Amino acid sequence: MKKSLFVFLLALFLYPLSIFSQNESAEPMVVEAVVVDAETGSPLPFSSVYVVPSRRTSTITNAEGTFRITVEEGEQLKFSYAGFKTLTLSPSAVRRKVMLHPTSLMVHEKKGKDLKFEDDLHQRIDHQKYDRDFWQQNEIIRRTRAEEAVHELFDRKELFGVF
Repeated sequence: MKKSLFVFLLALFLYPLSIFSQNESAEPMVVEAVVVDAETGSPLPFSSVYVVPSRRTSTITNAEGTFRITVEEGEQLKFSYAGFKTLTLSPSAVRRKVMLHPTSLMVHEKKGKDLKFEDDLHQRIDHQKYDRDFWQQNEIIRRTRAEEAVHELFDRKELFGVF
């Protein structure tokens, strides 16, 4: 009886300590750094910084490329900027500078299959333009004929009885 009472009292006193220790470890972390071009070292203004996997928290860098964001434990930061590779880092890995590498844009030579598709696409576009022009011309002819019919009725004075 005394042993079970001792275990119960011990559990009663240790339970609040476990709650406090969990709250302390889940404290948010504030990350502040500069996003720069890895090749030139120049800051990247207005680049996107967001928290993954939640993506509820995000920010953009200012004109000097600096940002400040709060991150919970277990989350990561994703950095992106147009023309640069996207980078994902843990908050502890972010130091003073985050370096983004530019993507290489390569122009590929067109091969036979691509040229056939492109020719087919041009033919379809030309055909659509022809159809559009054809229907516009038909509309002009139809309106002209309707106007001629109204003028003919007006000349014969048959139109006055209608109004």
